[in-house]
Amino acid sequence: MANSSSSDFQTFVKIFEEQMNIFYADIPGYTGVKVVRLSNGSVIVDHEVLLQLHFSDFNASYDASMKNLTQTLQNNCTSNDKDKLCFTEGASRVTAVPLSPKDLSDECKNASVVAQNLQPYYVARVINNTLHCVSNCSAWNPHPFHCVNGKCHITSEGPKCQETPSTTSKTSISTNLKTTPSTYATSTPSANATTTPSANATTTPSAYTSMKITTTKTSSPSTTTRGHTSTHSQITSSSAPSTTAVPLKCLNGGVLVGGRCHCPSPYTGRRCEEAENEVQVVTVVATINVSVTVKNWKFSPEMAIYNSTAFKRFVKIFVEQMNIFYADIPGYTGVKVIRLSNGSVIVDHEVLLQLHFSDFNASYDESVKDLKQTLEKNYTSNDNDSLWFTGERYVTEVPLSPEDLSTECKNTSVVAKNIQKFYVARNVSGNLQCVSNCSVWHPDPFSCLNGNCYVTPEGPSCYCEQSDSYWFVGRRCEQGISKVGVAVGVALGLAVLLLIILVLVVLLCWRRCCPREKGHRLTHLPPDEERWYENEPEWVARPEGLDPSAPAMESSSAAAGDDPYSSMSSEQDSSTADQGSFQPRLDKVDTSLPRRIARPQLKRP
Repeated sequence: MANSSSSDFQTFVKIFEEQMNIFYADIPGYTGVKVVRLSNGSVIVDHEVLLQLHFSDFNASYDASMKNLTQTLQNNCTSNDKDKLCFTEGASRVTAVPLSPKDLSDECKNASVVAQNLQPYYVARVINNTLHCVSNCSAWNPHPFHCVNGKCHITSEGPKCQETPSTTSKTSISTNLKTTPSTYATSTPSANATTTPSANATTTPSAYTSMKITTTKTSSPSTTTRGHTSTHSQITSSSAPSTTAVPLKCLNGGVLVGGRCHCPSPYTGRRCEEAENEVQVVTVVATINVSVTVKNWKFSPEMAIYNSTAFKRFVKIFVEQMNIFYADIPGYTGVKVIRLSNGSVIVDHEVLLQLHFSDFNASYDESVKDLKQTLEKNYTSNDNDSLWFTGERYVTEVPLSPEDLSTECKNTSVVAKNIQKFYVARNVSGNLQCVSNCSVWHPDPFSCLNGNCYVTPEGPSCYCEQSDSYWFVGRRCEQGISKVGVAVGVALGLAVLLLIILVLVVLLCWRRCCPREKGHRLTHLPPDEERWYENEPEWVARPEGLDPSAPAMESSSAAAGDDPYSSMSSEQDSSTADQGSFQPRLDKVDTSLPRRIARPQLKRP
């Protein structure tokens, strides 16, 4: 019965479902049961109770169904029929299963809500307490496809832009959303969940975009519920010239299927560009150490050598037989042989279990108890290769260690290999989660003061936010740059630069319009006075009153020193050469020297 494909399993499930449909008939929203597994003791039935509830008042409806289900399970038998099932008093367990984003997304995978060829381009969104399936053309989509000049519409190839749409496409879908509760016991559903399509569906932000789902939404107690929808929809579409959208490029190992990226855990997003900071681990691997003695097998020294031919041959038969022997142990997944030793053949091995972390202790204790009861048998099966046991059987419990929990985060089905080193295992409110450096549950969180943290293959990084007044920069977005300060600084800088340019222009214009003479000559003086400021060595100033046309005075070389003009000329030449301009020095004039003036001559005309 533990094998879901066996005839015993199918026979029991058929009877169980028929009885539970009667048993659960009065639960509000009940639609059916789904058996998950059967296990030993007498027969433990893990199953899901499926409900159909309205989405708008889901919480109240779900609580009412949970309460009614718990009361129903207080009965000990399903009915008075000959196939009735009776339960062990107090052994039923009911667990509420809240709706997850995946449950909502499943509603948009229903062909009665969205045509199958368009489903990759629709996602579920709650808008004003109403569940909608919105396409990439909708403003409510997390990654809307924008058309700059035109309108967006959805085709089987993906979102496209059309220039002149002739008609708009509206979709109004009223849906019943199924969810399930899960319980350890039996369950019977018979519920008529009513769905009321709203006559005036609220419109979504853009045409060709969304489908409104007026739903009954459910989840149920310990019988788990998953969403299924029954809807009526009518889609009117129009054809128009279109341009093909650029195909998506999936990142981080994502695979493009039907125009949508399927991302490996923990990546998410339209292109698998972001990694979730917390990944919940539902089940963990636990072990029980067992030692048994097989009496109908002769030990050989080669069997003690790990991976030898004799060792592998015995282990193959042992594993096959023990899979039958341990089949009814709750959570059993296999055995791992550690070593073989003499006496007949002592087999030390590990029994591997897969148990829910949330109720690990109770499940583990139950598996250990069942294992000990199983080992009281003396043989594995009735097959020809059956193994017979003798002597003592030793069972040792192995509690979960921090290393065991960390191993769960090294599983590529939980965390992608390229970012596993940035995740650690943590027990958060009784749930095992793999948390990254960006999570507050991490022992050494990477804090972004003014931004959002995300994990990349290179490590945690910060995406800095912007406010109305500041830009934030830095490795942890710790530095703020004032937008007002930047604007004022730029304005002042430009003003100073403009002022400098104006000053330079004015100076350049003044220099070109009013050039200054060589030697700082004053251009406003009369020509005769201006000659005093010229630096011309051939011109020699004469004493006042001397006629410039008078003949030059004769002098000999011996009397050259007596000629004041020679002396003045020499001084002037040296002064001119040294200073570059003529400067009269009256204190250098020797007034004791005699002056010789030529006799005036009268000339008649």
